[in-house]
Amino acid sequence: MRDVTRTAPYMHSGLFDIDEVLRLYNAGMPNDRVREGETYATPAPTKSPHLRPLGLNDTDLGDLAAFLESLEESHRLFPTPPLPPGL
Repeated sequence: MRDVTRTAPYMHSGLFDIDEVLRLYNAGMPNDRVREGETYATPAPTKSPHLRPLGLNDTDLGDLAAFLESLEESHRLFPTPPLPPGL
């Protein structure tokens, strides 16, 4: 999870920022319902039964986002090690 907040955008489509992803998981990853008479070229993926609404409030979601941001590490530049002679 280190530096996860630096790897946006998220999800397979790349359409979400970290707050949107947290809200999706908080809602239990709801599926779009197909309206009667509509069809799609590809079926919706099957969601795990373990994904359920978490019930976090806005403060909890903010705290979780802050925790994820705290996992960023400073980027250190390390000098390139010298090559052995003759290479």
